[in-house]
Amino acid sequence: MLGKNEFLLHIISLIICIASFTDLVKGKIYNWLTLPAIVLGIYFNFYFSGFSGIGFSILGAIVALIFYGWIFYLKFMSGGDIKLLMVMGAWGGTRYAVEVGTLSIFVGGVMAVIALFFSGKILETFNKIYFFIMSVFLKELKTQLPEIDRTESIPYGFAISVAALWILLENPFARFGIW
Repeated sequence: MLGKNEFLLHIISLIICIASFTDLVKGKIYNWLTLPAIVLGIYFNFYFSGFSGIGFSILGAIVALIFYGWIFYLKFMSGGDIKLLMVMGAWGGTRYAVEVGTLSIFVGGVMAVIALFFSGKILETFNKIYFFIMSVFLKELKTQLPEIDRTESIPYGFAISVAALWILLENPFARFGIW
């Protein structure tokens, strides 16, 4: 019989494989995956830890929503990405949700730089960022917010999936003593 950690690794691996596939192929992470996964995560934690597991799971999902919901509000992430982070919180708790969300920002950043490089827009984008930073620090310049090209995006669910699996297999935060 599988223990709690082995079962967690298997089920999260299955969820992120499906989410990555649909995000890469269709550009979406579907509710038929995320919503039942959140409910099953709550049940899983209840099964292994009783009523305290329910609180652990619900708190993990809520923390994921609070910490990353503003990114959805600003339209930098889609709703499916936020719900996938909530799945991670429902299954692994608050700490796991925060770790996955934090590491996915770095993974997504690397993916974005690679995508910009291959699209030939890397210099243009870095120039926009440079002028924005300069306009913030130099009072003589009017603040110039860089415009976001919403037609080009990365499959952020894939970045979340990479981060989730990376943390389960070898947590870089624990390895480097960050927390």
